[in-house]
Amino acid sequence: MTHTFAHVLCGSYWQAIRTPAERRSTGAARRAAGHWAAGVNYSELEADILQLIVAATDESVRTFAQETVTRLVRPELFRDAAEDELTADARAALVAACANILTISAAELHDKLATIYDGILGDDELDTGLLTVIRALAHRHS
Repeated sequence: MTHTFAHVLCGSYWQAIRTPAERRSTGAARRAAGHWAAGVNYSELEADILQLIVAATDESVRTFAQETVTRLVRPELFRDAAEDELTADARAALVAACANILTISAAELHDKLATIYDGILGDDELDTGLLTVIRALAHRHS
C-alpha cells in the first residue's frame, strides 16, 4: 500500500510541475526530448521516496501536504481554461476555493465543488490544468 502511495505521489508531483504543453505531449516525445533519462531505475527512486515518507515527522508531512495542495491549485493552471469551460459562478467558486484552500471548511469546500461541477460547460474533456485543480480540491475535500 505504501509503495503505491509513493508511486502516486511521484506521478502527482510530476503532473503538477510540468507545463501544459509538456502534459499534452506524448511519452515518446518527452523521452526523445530528454525529459526521461534512459536507464533510470524507478524502483530505486520509489524506494528512496518511501524512505523519506517513513522517516518524515508529522510536521514535515503537514508542511509537504500544504505546499503540495497550494501548488496544485495555483491560478495559472486554470486561468485560461476556466473562462471557456466554466460558468461565471463556477469560476468564482473555483477562484474562492483555491484562494482559501488552507483555511476553507469542509462544508464550504463541498458547496464550492458543487457549484464548480454544476458549472462545467460542454461534454468534452476539460483542460488538463483545470482538471488538476478540480481533482486537488476534491481530494482535499475527501
